[in-house]
Amino acid sequence: MSFDTPRTTDDSFADPIALDARRRATRPTTGPGAFVRRTARRALRRVAAYALRRALDLE
Repeated sequence: MSFDTPRTTDDSFADPIALDARRRATRPTTGPGAFVRRTARRALRRVAAYALRRALDLE
């Protein structure tokens, strides 16, 4: 057995985009983890919008 052959027959495990999509599909939409993700996403959007407004005002 050589080291460069994948152990699984599913090629999507080697593809990081497919792996990320699979991970996102298995995330729960309820529970404390989902609340944290939603809150963090909302806060990140607000910070990005604020930074963009500041950058446009400075020009």
